[in-house]
Order: sequence, then structure tokens, then C-alpha cells
Amino acid sequence: MLNQLDQTPLFDWRSIQIPTILTADEILDKVFKKAARKTEPGPTRIQSASDNINVTLKKFELSFPSLNNLHPFYRELADLTVGIDKMKKSLGALKWCRHSVLRVSRESIEKIRNVPGSKEQIEVLRGSYGRMSSLVHQISKDLVFLDSARRTLKAIPSVDLNKTIVVIAGFPNVGKSQLVKILSTGKPAVASYPFTTKKILLGHMELGRLGMILIDTPGLLDRPLEKRNPIEKQAIYAMEHLANLIIFLLDPSEECGFTMEQQESLMAELQQGFSRIPQWIMENKSDILERDSPNLSISCTEHKGIDTIKERLVEFVAVREKEVIRSRLF
Repeated sequence: MLNQLDQTPLFDWRSIQIPTILTADEILDKVFKKAARKTEPGPTRIQSASDNINVTLKKFELSFPSLNNLHPFYRELADLTVGIDKMKKSLGALKWCRHSVLRVSRESIEKIRNVPGSKEQIEVLRGSYGRMSSLVHQISKDLVFLDSARRTLKAIPSVDLNKTIVVIAGFPNVGKSQLVKILSTGKPAVASYPFTTKKILLGHMELGRLGMILIDTPGLLDRPLEKRNPIEKQAIYAMEHLANLIIFLLDPSEECGFTMEQQESLMAELQQGFSRIPQWIMENKSDILERDSPNLSISCTEHKGIDTIKERLVEFVAVREKEVIRSRLF
């Protein structure tokens, strides 16, 4: 299975640079101080204030990723953690405010040019500032929400979707993290994952031209599906857009605290839910208990079977990269 990124150029998540979203009061304080530097309280101050509000809000709008151009994995993450509809609505509110402020500016500039003296001009200026302030304050909640969304989106791990991505699945304590660390070159990186308070472990292998990323996903694949809430279920299916291969680890010794019946039940559910993705079944902790099974028997503790896994991964990456190259040519 090819990642969608291999077929269609999509937004690069790593390029997202969303600035801190200012509050309504912070925007107005900044804008009016800058406008006050203009020598006379005439059209130039009104124009300066409206231009700066427009520029500031437009910068916030454009800094958020184009949701229609996101890889499905990131689009689902954004929807789960922030809410795409809510984000679109808040970004739309900023656009409405910008246009409304520009309209107020045009009306006020026309009005100020037709009043007789400076006193009347100051009154028009104050009225213009008041209307602009009211408009910006109307989107106060949207600004606060977007700054919170910015922090949440920033916490989503950036994964190079051009690489072959292998997800290590299974119940807790079956050896998933240990396997990622053994197979990875260098020190694996631990990244915050917005679905849970737990962590994901990202390991890298220098295989093929593009390389490989190994992902251990605690908190996502360690419970039967029927016991998960809707967000957790969506989180699991979001992985379908990311993984090129799933390695499911079993612990026949049951030292992990879960019976083989429980483990095999989860395995069967994942096989059904991720039927389009290649899946390898491996049995860890053969140093404690090894049974007669068609699955590859390994021991992360004693590194038994690790060379076999690496050989299989080399073959898998070679085949996949040929498919990627072929898809790009045709």
C-alpha cells in the first residue's frame, strides 16, 4: 500500500509556522499605538489602523494549513484534536472582521474629509476607532480558540511520509518499545501524541533510498475496539492513512498481563480494521516461552530473530520503493 503522498503532492506538515495569535486587546493596542505616530488625526490614522488590523488578521489566516490540501492522516488528526469545522468557522470570522474593518475605514475616511474642522475630525476618528474596536472584540473567542489550536497542531508529530512507515502494534508490555529501540539506528525520538497523555516512540532505520520510520503507539492499539470511545476509534483508523506495514507483537508467555485469547482477539480486530495494510505477526519473549507456531519467534531481550526481521524489512522496503518510483513515472 502506498501512502497518498507518494501519488499526490500534499502539504508538508513540517513547514507549518503559525505565529502566536494575539488577543483582541493586544491587536488593538499595537494597531492604535502605531496609528498614533501619524502626525494628524485625519484619514492617515484611520487608514493606518485599518491596514494594520487587516494585515495582522490576514497573517493569522494564512499561517494555518490549507485543510483541503492536507494528507488524510494530518487532516484527521486536526479534526480529532482541534475540530476542522470549528477552525474553519474561526478563520472565517477573522476574514469577516477584516472586511468589516476595511468597510468602516472607507466610510470614515470619506466622512472625515467632509467635516469642517479638526475638532470634528477627532470625533470621526474616535468613532472610527470605536467601531473597529467593537469588530475586533467580536472575534475575541475566535482568536483565543485559534491560539489554542495553534499549540495543539504544533504538538502533532511530524512524520516524513515519503519514508516507509512501520507501526508496531500489540498490548502493553509485549515488547513494542524495545523492538523499536533495537531496530532503530541512533536514539529513537519520543514525541507527544495529542490523542492521549502517553507518548509515541519514533525510531529511524536507514533502509533503501528513503529510509524507514518505526512507530510504537501506546494508548492507541492496546485495548479492544469495543471498549474505546469514538475519538480513540477514529485515532486508530487515522493510522490507516499512515502505515505501510503493521507488525503485531504477541506475548505467548502472558507475562505482559494479558491472556493469549485477549491478544489474539485484538490481533483479529486489527487485521479486519486494517485489512488493506500488510501485517506481520511475531511472538516475542521466546527466552521465557517458545511454542510451536507459524509466526516468527523472537526475543527482544536476547536479540533472537532480530536479524531475520531486518532482512524481511530490507526486502519489504525494496519492493515498496520500486512501487513508489513506478507510480511517480506513470
